[in-house]
Amino acid sequence: MNRRTILGAGASLVLFPIVSHAQRLTPLRLAVSPGEAAAEPYYAFKAGYLSRAGFAAELITLTNGGAVSAAVVSGSADVGVTNVASLAAAHSRGVPLFIVAPSTIASSQFPPATVLAVLVNSPVREPRDFVGKTIGLVALRDLQQAAVMMWLAKNGIDPQSVNFIEVPNPQLLLALRSKRIDAACLVEPWLSEAKEEVRTITAPYDSLAPVIMTHVIVANAAWLQASRPAAKRLADAMTATASWANAHPQLTAPMLSAFTKIPLPVILKMHRLQFGEHLDPREIQPIIDAAAHFGFLSHAFSASEMIAIL
Repeated sequence: MNRRTILGAGASLVLFPIVSHAQRLTPLRLAVSPGEAAAEPYYAFKAGYLSRAGFAAELITLTNGGAVSAAVVSGSADVGVTNVASLAAAHSRGVPLFIVAPSTIASSQFPPATVLAVLVNSPVREPRDFVGKTIGLVALRDLQQAAVMMWLAKNGIDPQSVNFIEVPNPQLLLALRSKRIDAACLVEPWLSEAKEEVRTITAPYDSLAPVIMTHVIVANAAWLQASRPAAKRLADAMTATASWANAHPQLTAPMLSAFTKIPLPVILKMHRLQFGEHLDPREIQPIIDAAAHFGFLSHAFSASEMIAIL
């Protein structure tokens, strides 16, 4: 899937001021994948933050984060939203992608939008009960698996004694019901839809740190070199968007429904994601360290290496 939407000053909500037509807007091709984790740029489009910053934005919707990263690396997109674990793997291989702005965070101060869950009648209740069991998650050797393995290790369980398999999010509950898996990493909106059928064991991201940055906005080195002032304006616009979106979930709910095609009543019931209002490498480092610890990366490195100097 590759859906493009052109959103410039004219697409902004009247709630916010927009740039004058006498000013020249900077073209910006921004790649995202469907889902709330990549919705912040859409909010920025619709609420006018990007047009106020002088951008004529083209939204490119791709199937997943890997496709987004590939588009940014190839130059078919200028910037894109990707998850930190995938970015760290790409960085360790020398792929020239760099963070220009924060995006989604997971904080223990808010209800979790990702949990490790079992069926309500499952005998699995404690970390030791997972030995020999199978956990389904959306991607192997990625953030979810690293977080669950860290939770197991911190509770004295060898993560290698647990099996992990990859199951697409829409199929996880079915896999639980059919006993193909014993537990699942459920995310919204499937988590809220399944709340009567499942029991939460833990919020796995809390095992990494009280706050982690799960997604970021990245650009390739060539675009950064040619467009550093634009990258700084983009970072400022996204910071402003994050602050507004975090404070106004009731205003972003219909936007999220339009972006993800999730029915609005479902969105109003589910745990919403938060967005980072500052770029702090300390919120990224735990993901890198966990991925390296469990062999998903060949080595650990400083999160600052992935952050662009603007």
